[in-house]
Amino acid sequence: MSDTNDETNQATPNEPVEQPAESKDLSLAEELAQANDKSSDEEKPEAPVEEGAKPEEAEQPKEPEVEPPKEEEPKENEEPVETEAERKQRFYEMRQQQKQVKQQVEQSISQQYQPQQVDELTQHFIDQGYGQFEAEMLARDERRNQEAEINKATTQVAQLNMRFGTEAVQVMHDFPIFDPKSPEYDKEYAARASKLFESHAGVQKDPQTGMIVAASTTPYNFYKELAEMRGSAQSKAQVVAQKAAEQQMASAAPPSSSVPQTSKSEEDSQAERLAAAFAKTA
Repeated sequence: MSDTNDETNQATPNEPVEQPAESKDLSLAEELAQANDKSSDEEKPEAPVEEGAKPEEAEQPKEPEVEPPKEEEPKENEEPVETEAERKQRFYEMRQQQKQVKQQVEQSISQQYQPQQVDELTQHFIDQGYGQFEAEMLARDERRNQEAEINKATTQVAQLNMRFGTEAVQVMHDFPIFDPKSPEYDKEYAARASKLFESHAGVQKDPQTGMIVAASTTPYNFYKELAEMRGSAQSKAQVVAQKAAEQQMASAAPPSSSVPQTSKSEEDSQAERLAAAFAKTA
């Protein structure tokens, strides 16, 4: 037993131990290949990326959506700018329409005002003590009188309204500040002028038809005076504003240097002399 153990103990350290097959000398290429295999085992392979796909990004908190400010649409003129030919055509048509006023007034008055019937008038005179025959004669006369009065009033009212309409068209034509389709139209001023005219002219309208039945003056001369007054006031205001601007510029002008400055009048006179000289040589 002791001999066997001794042999075993002696043989174990002295006998060469065979290297495993894997521990054999490896070429440089093989070592590199094994190193690559180990690193590929340690790192997890990434999932293949499909063509056209974007790489995944870390999710970020979504910012609250803010509605972009709405762009204001450009304001369009309510009425397109007229050419001179279109303006002439429009006023021609408006004047032509005024010729129909008489017929419109007659129709409106005839719908609201009619002479009384003969039978109604006859009964009225009978109630006053007249006999049947006499009452009928009086009734016919009264009806003719009523018809004549209505016709006369209709003619007067038609002429007055037609004149008002015609002059109103002429006012808009001659003074564009009163024309709603003109770029020069002043809505506020036109409204004030209309109220002022009605109070000044004492315009009276029939409550049944809405027609003008009386007025102390017609529109054209009144609106003409208003337009001229407005133009004169604007001219004076422009003159005052121009003088004030000139004074302000003069006070804010830098101090004069040692170089003599040419005055305005001298420049003008020099320009006139040059113009005269050129005119002679031309």
